[in-house]
Amino acid sequence: MFKYQTGLSTTGIVLLVVGIIAALFAGNALYKNLGSNDGANQEYPGQPERSAEESSARQQQMEPPRPPTQADGSTKQALIDKAKLGMKASFDIPDNAGFNIDIVLLDVPYGGSRQDVVCGTIKTEDKSDTQSGPARFVWRSSEPAELEDDGNKALFQLAWSLFCQN
Repeated sequence: MFKYQTGLSTTGIVLLVVGIIAALFAGNALYKNLGSNDGANQEYPGQPERSAEESSARQQQMEPPRPPTQADGSTKQALIDKAKLGMKASFDIPDNAGFNIDIVLLDVPYGGSRQDVVCGTIKTEDKSDTQSGPARFVWRSSEPAELEDDGNKALFQLAWSLFCQN
């Protein structure tokens, strides 16, 4: 009796191995079809049909993100003026402060959104005509302005390297 059970289990094991191999080949073929360009928009049985809006949204998600662009002309000047006002309001900077603008970028991706960035240096004079050394700044349209000082050197350097170095 032991002899028949051994033969039966060997047959079962062989069938199980053959089934696993067949499943792997079928899965590999399906995976290759999903990875091809033709299979990317393919509809499968049981899958609900997509509307034109859903298909368009899916196509936009698949496109690579566009890189930030350098501003030019009046757009650049408008952003510089907005950055200067933001810096003066945030840090109580006098009107006679000297700004040196290094870079102005449009549509910089950050944190799931896009924002405009102005980077540069600022030099100020206090009431006794004492000049402070130039300090770097990063102004972003959706965040508070950042000014380099002794209290935030590491965080400021991170912002500078992310936004101001091409």
